[in-house]
Amino acid sequence: MNFRELLYKQIQKWRAIGIVLVVVLLATSKLKTEYSFQSDSLAKLLQTYSLFHSGYQSQEYIYFFRPLDPNFEFFFFKNSIYLLEIQDKYIGPFPVAFSYITSWFFYLPYQFFTIFSGWLLVGFLLYFRSQWRIRDSIIIFLGLGSSFFLYGLEYSENIYFNFLVLLSITFFFKSKKFFFLSPLFLALSCALRLEALFFLISFNLSYFIFYVIQTKKKNVFLKLFVFDLLFLIFVAQFFLYNHFQYGNYLGPRFLADQGGFWNFQTKIDNYVSLYFAIPTDFKFKLGSLVYSPILLVFIGLSFWKSSTKSLKIKFFSLLTLIFFLLVPFFSPHDGFYFWGARYLSLSLISGALLIEYWLRKNKKILSRARFTIIYYTLIVYSCGLTILGYKFLQYSFKMMESVQRVTSIIQSDIVIFDNYEMALFTGRQLIDKRTLLIRKEEHLSKLIDCLKNLPKSKIALVHSELAQSMIKQTKTKELLDAMLYILGDDFIYLYKQIKTKELLDATDFTEEASTFTDNAQFAAWKNNPWKNRRQDYEDLKNKIAESKLDVIEKSFPNFDKIKEEFSNQFIALEAEKNQNLFGIEVHYFLTKAK
Repeated sequence: MNFRELLYKQIQKWRAIGIVLVVVLLATSKLKTEYSFQSDSLAKLLQTYSLFHSGYQSQEYIYFFRPLDPNFEFFFFKNSIYLLEIQDKYIGPFPVAFSYITSWFFYLPYQFFTIFSGWLLVGFLLYFRSQWRIRDSIIIFLGLGSSFFLYGLEYSENIYFNFLVLLSITFFFKSKKFFFLSPLFLALSCALRLEALFFLISFNLSYFIFYVIQTKKKNVFLKLFVFDLLFLIFVAQFFLYNHFQYGNYLGPRFLADQGGFWNFQTKIDNYVSLYFAIPTDFKFKLGSLVYSPILLVFIGLSFWKSSTKSLKIKFFSLLTLIFFLLVPFFSPHDGFYFWGARYLSLSLISGALLIEYWLRKNKKILSRARFTIIYYTLIVYSCGLTILGYKFLQYSFKMMESVQRVTSIIQSDIVIFDNYEMALFTGRQLIDKRTLLIRKEEHLSKLIDCLKNLPKSKIALVHSELAQSMIKQTKTKELLDAMLYILGDDFIYLYKQIKTKELLDATDFTEEASTFTDNAQFAAWKNNPWKNRRQDYEDLKNKIAESKLDVIEKSFPNFDKIKEEFSNQFIALEAEKNQNLFGIEVHYFLTKAK
């Protein structure tokens, strides 16, 4: 075999992996993954950040305001599932193992936190293909037609978790010398997600029914017994660590969600949500059976074709089915994931092996046009839903970017939010900036009393709901440093420059309103040097600035009273370096009259 033939053979062998790799690289390059940190991924990032910057000495959240706020009253995750108080420590709800694994990412840019998940997905599929000889169509389904693809675009433990379980299954069936690694990898996966325990139950039941009972071989039973014994020895370390660290054997994630474990209505909702599609505030969310119906089809085929004698087909079909039935019943909620059920992600591994072995056993059926059309249509259908999920992510990240581009210009020592959802939209800026959260207007005075004890600092109040009530009272001295108010499609940013010690008797400050407009309006002057353009260019900028001021005056009825006390000046600045959807930053300055 010459070099050309060898090269062609390798390309044929790994072409599906190559396709997934190219798509993952293109997807991550276009997503702006630095804006991906929200909700769960943001809490995981802060947990990892706190662990890393404590020198791996503490799991407690780093909180700059703790000397003045020991009960975390103004911590932005207060009263949410992302903050647990355990043994007088305030920690995150997610297993610390993931933070240890990824903490070294802080030596790299933020984008790497998500980019590495995509690379790991490709490595996962490469290993799957090499060890189990999975055909190209199944690799494409797993890589581009399942929730695995979306997991590869976020900072989460999902790909790591599934990789460990795949390693466990592989060493169980493929290795005698290193068989002990199988229970070890499964025990390690428990440190990332507790679904591994349900997978173990499903695995044991399926293996006992189809291997132990049907073969009646002592060595088969002994293999399962040794596997379970070693698993218990390994996983006991995890349970004991949780018990001494958190006072609970299952760890912080169980403590955060335990209220949902015993609610019967939650069980019903879980089955509907995790299997099918349900309406939500974000239009709808997809369950596993809607996203990946090919799994249900092959589970049905494996039982319908009762004449098959393949133990692996029976084993993987029953394993997938039991896991499907167990997880929704024991889950505290549906996982809050909008595209595929992450709690059921392990079924993709067993389901893929079921499909592979079924197709090997029924080779002739692939020659039938009707079956082939249905098979590939199901894969294309799932890939199409992945594209929709990717578009949803793009939209979500763009919203994050819109807010963060505004809040990033706040140059203050401390940033205060009054809206939890708005705070989450600032993503990793919650970590980069010294951030606080107030949930009720009456808490503001208490916070101001705390702020008086700080050294001279600039304070920013980024808010949505308190803005109108505070401005209507014309208590301009109490407007700290900045406000953010969303008015329709306009982002209005009001800037108050007041120092801490002058908080209650400020006389001079500057207010700034900042918003964005379409850059296409300025296309006629794009080739002219900045600050050297015609008067019609300046007139257009001032017209835009005036219109934004009208928006503020309509939204804040007493704003004109405040304005009377100040001399005013309009400044319109073009975003020279960032020619994007927004284009123009319009600033309105008010300066106290002398």
